Amino acid sequence: MLNRSQVWFAVFVVILFAAGVAAGVALDRTWGPGMRRPFSGFRGGMIGPGGGPGDPGAMANRPGGRGGPAGRPTEMFVNELDEALKLTPDQKTKVAAIIDASRPRLRAFQDEVSKKFSDEQEAVTNEIAKVLTPDQAATLRELRSRPRSGPFGFRGRGPRGR
Repeated sequence: MLNRSQVWFAVFVVILFAAGVAAGVALDRTWGPGMRRPFSGFRGGMIGPGGGPGDPGAMANRPGGRGGPAGRPTEMFVNELDEALKLTPDQKTKVAAIIDASRPRLRAFQDEVSKKFSDEQEAVTNEIAKVLTPDQAATLRELRSRPRSGPFGFRGRGPRGR
């Protein structure tokens, strides 16, 4: 029989999943198939009017096999904004400065949230372990110790760079 906290957790997971699906559908409908998506060039596409070899907006592979921009992400984002908003050269410089200045704050925030998320995952694992047999709990701990990146850390491509 499920206790009250387990029911609330299950409801939370279902609501979170539904919100994610709704957000994905809304974004897809907002940008639609014919609209240019922000950072659409990150998956190996081309950015820039020419898009050919030697074009400064063309995409290149990063070391390690991951696709990425030939230039810095800030430049790429400013170029995308310029295409959409027709920025002046002064605006492009100011926007790039704002983005570069915000990078340390955003990184610190991302690290803080990542730590809180890991702590919460560990708390959930501990709660789950309380309802398992000792053998099941040991198996759960083993699963959690493997390289992970998927939901609850049981599957995925491997550990993220930290």
